[in-house]
Amino acid sequence: MNNVMVEERNKGFLPLYVSLAIFVITAAAYGGLLVVNRAQYETRLQLIDEIKLKQEDLQPRVLDQIFSFDQRLEQIEAVLKGHTIPSNLFVFLERNTHPRVQFTNLNLGEGDRITMAGQAESYAVLARQIAFFESDPDVRRLEFGGLSRGENKRVSFSISLAFVPSFLKRR
Repeated sequence: MNNVMVEERNKGFLPLYVSLAIFVITAAAYGGLLVVNRAQYETRLQLIDEIKLKQEDLQPRVLDQIFSFDQRLEQIEAVLKGHTIPSNLFVFLERNTHPRVQFTNLNLGEGDRITMAGQAESYAVLARQIAFFESDPDVRRLEFGGLSRGENKRVSFSISLAFVPSFLKRR
């Protein structure tokens, strides 16, 4: 009977031992996780400090580069906005020049203005040339003068054209 009682008493401790073993394993795992968590937290703090240092070092250089690039873009934009496109002028002259008129000099003036010197076969041809220019919608104002008749009986003249503001900038 003593043996039976000992066996029954030992059976009652078995769940206790199993529970105690599970508790110890759980406590060890929890402790291990705390250690790993603390190590990861410290690593995270170190990485944050490194990032802050690199940002402080990088930010002024990157910002300087960004501002420098922005200034260059603004300068390029200003140059392109003010850039005249003479090909429009040549197309205009080809389209509007009388076949008996010869231009001998061409000067691009300030803004939207050009001045040309030329020769025409007669005063009537010069009048037709002026009418061609005046009828073009791109011409805002026309002035002519310097009329003289040369040895070869050709009429020399000078003419100044002011175009609409976008004419010499149009592509």
